[in-house]
Amino acid sequence: MNAAQLIDYATSTGLLLSVKGDVLKLSGNRVAANDAFIRDLRQHKAEVIDILVHQPVRAVLPYALHGGGGGQIIDPDGLLSAVAELHQRYGKRLNLESLATWFEQRVTQVWPVSDHWQIEQERTAQTALQQAREVQ
Repeated sequence: MNAAQLIDYATSTGLLLSVKGDVLKLSGNRVAANDAFIRDLRQHKAEVIDILVHQPVRAVLPYALHGGGGGQIIDPDGLLSAVAELHQRYGKRLNLESLATWFEQRVTQVWPVSDHWQIEQERTAQTALQQAREVQ
């Protein structure tokens, strides 16, 4: 994997990459940190640090559709924007239960090591998702 793919993989699997100086820290869902990921992360460490330090934060949100299909949406404006985009694009075909499960996993695996701003964004997105589930 290249640097961008490593960051996307980490984000989508609940791994949290953070930078302190020249040190790249890994926390969160450590089960997803398989040998190939760690090897590639070491190989592309400088590039990953550069992207994390100089690129804006973006949301990577996996989704599923009723009847099959799905993928992930990458939104530069955050999770709330990603949920709104998915809901607008797919409507009732969007599997909101799957999204709710993903958010519940984030609560237990990622939030304990996340920063305050990210937590507030995710709580807002989770509230919007709950409201969308009630409408369906």
